[in-house]
Amino acid sequence: MVQRLFALEAAEGWRQVRGDLKKGIRVFRRRPAALQWSHGAGPADPVSRFDAVKGMGEIAASPAELRDIFTDNSRLPEFNRYCQEIEDLAVLTGRRTKARISWCSTPPLRPLRSRDFVTRVHTRVLPDGTHLVNPPP
Repeated sequence: MVQRLFALEAAEGWRQVRGDLKKGIRVFRRRPAALQWSHGAGPADPVSRFDAVKGMGEIAASPAELRDIFTDNSRLPEFNRYCQEIEDLAVLTGRRTKARISWCSTPPLRPLRSRDFVTRVHTRVLPDGTHLVNPPP
């Protein structure tokens, strides 16, 4: 899975749409038809109307700090000011894996009504001690 993610990220066809916005972050976009999805990944319709978007930049944080951001709901307000309420719906644990399914609500933002989101974050520890975090895309 990790190799597929690296291959997708490194593939050609990404077009920079914003540059050096905040602290050197660059934003890229790519038409999904140009992406090569492997079985079970990506949209059901390979010519989706939604673009793929990725951001790149350097941040002053250790890998452990980043892992904690994605695995600790209490840290969500640090990077999502619109999260009004959050609750874990399920936490599934295995020998070296953990998956958390969470519900989050946002306040109304005119002209939009309040929204509910359900996300899944999957973490896995590899035999060499590497931590993989698969936050929602």
